[in-house]
Amino acid sequence: MWPINELSICILVLFIMKFTSYSLQNDVPLGSDVTLNCSCPKDAESSCSVSYPMKNSNTKEFHYEDLLYVLISSFCKKNYGKYRCTKSGIAIADSTMTLALKEWKTNDEITMYRASGDDLILLCKPPSEVTHIGWQWTSYDTVTKDIIHVYVHNKSTSIGQFHNHLNCSYGVKFPVSLNDSGQYKCILPNNSSINTINLVTVEVNAYPSPEVFRNGSVSITCRVSHVISNKHVLLVWAKENRYTSVAVKKENITSKSKQITLNVTDIDKDSVNWTCLVFSEYQLVALAPLTLKYKTVTENHSKSKKLLTTTTQGVDISDENRVLHKSRTTHIYFSILAVFIIFLGSLYVLRRRGGKAAGKTSKSEEIQYLSVSFSMQSNGNERNQETSNDSPAGRPEEQEVLYTQIKRSS
Repeated sequence: MWPINELSICILVLFIMKFTSYSLQNDVPLGSDVTLNCSCPKDAESSCSVSYPMKNSNTKEFHYEDLLYVLISSFCKKNYGKYRCTKSGIAIADSTMTLALKEWKTNDEITMYRASGDDLILLCKPPSEVTHIGWQWTSYDTVTKDIIHVYVHNKSTSIGQFHNHLNCSYGVKFPVSLNDSGQYKCILPNNSSINTINLVTVEVNAYPSPEVFRNGSVSITCRVSHVISNKHVLLVWAKENRYTSVAVKKENITSKSKQITLNVTDIDKDSVNWTCLVFSEYQLVALAPLTLKYKTVTENHSKSKKLLTTTTQGVDISDENRVLHKSRTTHIYFSILAVFIIFLGSLYVLRRRGGKAAGKTSKSEEIQYLSVSFSMQSNGNERNQETSNDSPAGRPEEQEVLYTQIKRSS
């Protein structure tokens, strides 16, 4: 059963001998969600579809196993009409349903499911004499409260202009995030409520990153903001194959366990398109697609080269750049150390040579005199003589050269 005040709309076509269909209800409250499905295996030879009055932006089609689903969000007058299952363009007998609009009753309550990034449209039809209403929001944990003021005649709200939903009804429209879940009530000036919407939000993500490489692995998670009591909720990770999507993992969730996680390994090009399906009371109520970004080895190598390119505008903090920077820094340190060692060695050699020269000088200062004597006989009269200052003056030398004498002090 689909949780719109126990309202369920379903088309079920059995491809046996005779096609049959049934419906529990075909009156739809303004602004509520509707799910239709046709039982129709999708293969290469034939295709199934659902024909309906006009393909609007608030409808989605999704093939899951042997079923074709049509999800209508925020139903309004433009969605009136007949819906029928077709196979290869031919309408299936007894597979037609007519959807009509149902007037809200006081204190009607419906449940909606929205994936993060989807639009939420709040539609409320107050009495004609009312000029101002408000959408009162309370978070699902009742901690946070707020109100969206709506001015009916000038078609504006406290968060912007009215949204003209499919030219059939004005309402409040805004993109949904996980924290927007909770209860929305349409409040009249006398503080009475017309209708209540319980919003459950859905979020998907990939860890450590949605970017994946061949034969790599990634962990994908789908979670809901909260679980409404007494509602059976099933989460399914479905993988897209050639003709439809098939279930890979299913898990019933509770208020304590609100998510499903799947580890995807040995990734290739055929394992990048995933969808988290949310079933409430055994009926599909929300789709949250997740597409992994497949990268080839060539792209990875090219990316690494770009990361290694240094710039003067900033600092690249990639692992490749850090390794290169560390290597260059190490070379610089070793070069500086080598120059310093050479400098110390040169200084040591110069000091040793200077010490030896100083030692020689001190020894030469100890010499008291140097005497070289020689004589030459020239006709017996002429003599050359050279003496030191310490030799006796006028001392005759008459013999021939006998020796050269160097005297040092002891």
